[in-house]
Amino acid sequence: MRICFLTQYFHPDTGAAQARLYELSVRLAARGHRMTVLTAMPFYPEGRIKPGYRGRFRMTEEVNGVRIIRTWLYATQSPGVVSRMSNYLSFAATAPLLGFWGLGRQDVLLVESPPLFLVPTAWAMARLMKAKLVFNVSDLYPITAVILGAFPADHPFIRAAYWLEKVLYFHSDLVTGTSAGICRDINARYPQVPTAVIPNAVDTNLFHPDCRDPAVRREFGLQDGQVAFIYAGLHGLSQGLEQVVETARLLRDRKDIRFILAGDGPRRQGLIQLAQSLALDNITFPGVFPKKRMPGILASMDAALIPLMTDFPGAMPAKSYEALACGLPLVVASKADIAEFVAKHKVGFVVEPMDVAALVKVVQRLADDAALRRDLGIQARRVALQFDRDIVAEKVDALFTDLLRRKG
Repeated sequence: MRICFLTQYFHPDTGAAQARLYELSVRLAARGHRMTVLTAMPFYPEGRIKPGYRGRFRMTEEVNGVRIIRTWLYATQSPGVVSRMSNYLSFAATAPLLGFWGLGRQDVLLVESPPLFLVPTAWAMARLMKAKLVFNVSDLYPITAVILGAFPADHPFIRAAYWLEKVLYFHSDLVTGTSAGICRDINARYPQVPTAVIPNAVDTNLFHPDCRDPAVRREFGLQDGQVAFIYAGLHGLSQGLEQVVETARLLRDRKDIRFILAGDGPRRQGLIQLAQSLALDNITFPGVFPKKRMPGILASMDAALIPLMTDFPGAMPAKSYEALACGLPLVVASKADIAEFVAKHKVGFVVEPMDVAALVKVVQRLADDAALRRDLGIQARRVALQFDRDIVAEKVDALFTDLLRRKG
């Protein structure tokens, strides 16, 4: 098959969607398909185009058998509406104008959402390339923006976004979601739209319990007998990481418990300042690490924190799979898909979002019971093997093949 991914974010940008699409494209190319990715110059999360890509309006490169066509966009890290809109719309304009020529006919065009502003671009390109259009939804926008309080539900921007969402649903040959909850939400509103799940995944050969390293624990200042709870990911509004800082405050006298918040994002500096104002010495913010270091870091910890500020439809954070593959029990603050997943597979504990008292109890229970951590970790690894990237790529291959066969 000739397969094209249209996405604003892609390798070497960091993030869940970037990693998922990159790893999937490499594996589809290895299975014999002609893979092309039309994307922007890498700029995320720093908000500026990375060295080696600056000063260009269009460029083509090949990475691990995948042809990557990049076009310019307005890069920014500002959360302001005007800046974000300029960022989204600039790529929505340059992708077809600068990136389309040279693509040729494609069999499948998968467009990643968010952002939704690629809707007209994706629809037009699919028709011109005579490709089947697959709309992949990793987060349900604009409802997430409403839940976070970024816009009121009746804001003209939100109404326009809902219209864009509806248009692409009805003009897609298939709508895919990264969780069953996302697909359920879509089908509840639009029962006639065909959906399928393409879950997040993990390289279980790379992320493995055997990567545990005493030197890594020393690097993080962990003493013998201390139990380390790690959050590794975006420090944004939706994660509600303040609940972790408050948990650390309530457990400050437990010298055997440590909290590590690795990563970056718009809330990081505020969280650091909050922890400093409380004079907490049981929580650290080590920043961002290269991807190649993450297996060793995760495997060297004792449990993974997966907090959310509130309930987001279909939320199944990608970071969960890497933690599971490293044999870490999950401590989840959510009622979304991730909560159902943890309960079904028995790989950790679930509390309500922002319920700090319940979070404290779970952390203490895991810290006090090494046998429980071990048993949950063994089960976590067993479950992770079901979501290996090679297995997911095989399923996507079959999904696209069936789509072409059924649609003729």
